[in-house]
Amino acid sequence: MAMANSEHTVFLGHRETDDEEIIVPLPKTKSNAAVRYQQLDDRMIYAARLRDEKMLNVGTNPLLAAASPLFQAIADVSSEGYAAPAGLKEELVKRIKDFEFMALSQGCDNTEIIASRYVLCTALDEAITTKPWSTRLEWTKNSLLIIFHNEANGGEKLFQLLDKLSRNPTRHINVLELIYVFLSLGYEGKYRVLQRGLSELDAIRNSLYRQIRMIRGEQQKDLAINWQPVVSGRQKLPVYIPVWLIVVMALCCLGLVYAGFDYVLEQQTHVITNMYQDAGQKQGHNAQ
Repeated sequence: MAMANSEHTVFLGHRETDDEEIIVPLPKTKSNAAVRYQQLDDRMIYAARLRDEKMLNVGTNPLLAAASPLFQAIADVSSEGYAAPAGLKEELVKRIKDFEFMALSQGCDNTEIIASRYVLCTALDEAITTKPWSTRLEWTKNSLLIIFHNEANGGEKLFQLLDKLSRNPTRHINVLELIYVFLSLGYEGKYRVLQRGLSELDAIRNSLYRQIRMIRGEQQKDLAINWQPVVSGRQKLPVYIPVWLIVVMALCCLGLVYAGFDYVLEQQTHVITNMYQDAGQKQGHNAQ
């Protein structure tokens, strides 16, 4: 594993066949960075032993399956009226560690997991720090990105990471899909404060979508070439639906269902309130 001058930096793209280097900060440790890798290797060995026993059906992208509880966490903290519990940070730290274990158990590369963890921490930190209650928790003093990567400027560096990953999208497709999901869930990063930030961010998201669609589409085309039709001729090839799209659609559906229930409850509340007001007025008239 190639190391930079900083003990908190790892190069994503360290094999002999790699054509680019992607720098992702590592967490701050009391000893040198080799200790962190030893811990990660230990978890990889442990996960490999359990792989046959705990193999999950994760579809096309195992990173998205492993990160699904964190998608839910972002949806929770972004909802109106969310009351942050006292142990929120500890719970999210646990979920991120669970993500690492699940991704390792699915055979994901350790550098791919580190890059994904950087994305997860950055997106979660933004979702929380944009809420008024984050000041009560003093989140910026010890954010998730600081805890796991000793870094506090993820809003800009995430897009630098995206730019470098996009140079070899076929190889980094899983991490690119993870980034796309967070962009679709509302992550803005440095573009939140730019004058034309939203339009620029839309262009980045659309370009990333086209990259993903091109790669996943080519893979589906290869499957179609090798496919042999059945005798009946009535069955069709299954339509490919990316896992990230299913996640986004599910979250949107949950939001619509919540909005629908909220609307119905509000209407019923108005009806009941009016009934009590009318009854009170009638009693007042009778008393007179």
